[in-house]
Amino acid sequence: MRALKYGATGVYVLGLQVVLPSGEVIQTGSINSRAIQSSSGLDLTKLYVGSEGILGIMTELRLRVMPVPEHKGLVVAGFDRLEDAGLATLDVFRACILPSAIEILDGPCTRALNLYRPSLKLPEVEAILLFELDGNKPSVECDIPRVAEIARRFTDKVVTATEPKEVATLWEARSVVGVASAMVKPGATRVYAGEDICVPIVKVPEVLRAVQDLGRKYDTVMVTYGHIGNGNMHTAPIADISDPDQVQRIFKIADEIHQLALRVGGTVTGEHGVGLTRLQYMRQEHGAALDAMWAIKRALDPQGIMNPGKLLPNE
Repeated sequence: MRALKYGATGVYVLGLQVVLPSGEVIQTGSINSRAIQSSSGLDLTKLYVGSEGILGIMTELRLRVMPVPEHKGLVVAGFDRLEDAGLATLDVFRACILPSAIEILDGPCTRALNLYRPSLKLPEVEAILLFELDGNKPSVECDIPRVAEIARRFTDKVVTATEPKEVATLWEARSVVGVASAMVKPGATRVYAGEDICVPIVKVPEVLRAVQDLGRKYDTVMVTYGHIGNGNMHTAPIADISDPDQVQRIFKIADEIHQLALRVGGTVTGEHGVGLTRLQYMRQEHGAALDAMWAIKRALDPQGIMNPGKLLPNE
């Protein structure tokens, strides 16, 4: 959730020990290095971090360690319109404020959470935003009211907290949303399909609205939450997976969500990876760059023994 300020997982990987398909062992990120940055040679570390195991087996990692911020604060705002949640997020950035996290819960999420944990008493709105600020205490206490003031341009449903217990209580809704999602449809299950798109921040409200429209189109409940600060959205169809008709609808929804992400200038996967489920979109997303990926794969793994069938679609 804090990739907005601190970067995604790959940022923390500074070097690797990798066993190649040939059995040779190599060290990326410079041999015996303890430096936190390097411009020496090709960046094999990032190549392997993003390879999903198709180029070799990682056996050791050298990681960057970050200090834990001494203080945190939270602003929670409920919006009657999805579009206002997006506008508030952009205005926070325009004010030169960089939260450590900005999370969004849509209306179905809110309903699911209230059913799962009634004590949360979340407002019935189209979107809830959680802005987390961290750093030293003076800076947090300065930025919390600034973010709250921006949110109040769009809604009067704004709550702030700077004490650790209050912050933890307000974060609770986000922490349990995954298990709560299926509550909106008795007897159904949350399905991981089309669940990891990432789009430009300015497109997030449009995409959220489009996902709900897809739910209506296919008569399927959709729950969406995610990291609005960097455009990474987690959509969740809620369905009875023992019903073949509902399963087929989910496949169609997932395809339309992936196509939607590409259409607005995004990607089909922001953090979970390609694996098998997104192979069909690789050529559409990467074009001629896919051929370069295959050239690297053939050079390092000519026999195709490393995680075959993943990440790269058949040529």
